[in-house]
Amino acid sequence: MEVINITSLNKTANNERKSTGSIILVLSFAILISCLCKIIFIKFLRHKVNLSFNIIVLFLGFLIGIIATQIKGGVNEDDFLRGELQLSKISPHLIYYIFLPLIIFDSSFNTNVNIVKQQFIT
Repeated sequence: MEVINITSLNKTANNERKSTGSIILVLSFAILISCLCKIIFIKFLRHKVNLSFNIIVLFLGFLIGIIATQIKGGVNEDDFLRGELQLSKISPHLIYYIFLPLIIFDSSFNTNVNIVKQQFIT
């Protein structure tokens, strides 16, 4: 007969709750920064900078990744670093399947129909 250690099960469940909360924290922060970047880009930088919003968000992601890896502190103590570490282990194909349809939809939604018609005619 096997004895189940309840304290180890409680610790495992508690760690899973912390990791889920950490991932939600990182994703919420990323969405907030992305929305702020979009607002700033549309209001102030659209005519001054000749870059796509997707490129700016890519650079912003690189910047957040660099800052998150340079922050000192234990992974066990900091929820943000724990979430960033867990999100860095996600399969690249999963990220590709999540974000590619969004990028295609955004590009098609903002496309000028007259230019597309001219391209098909020529």
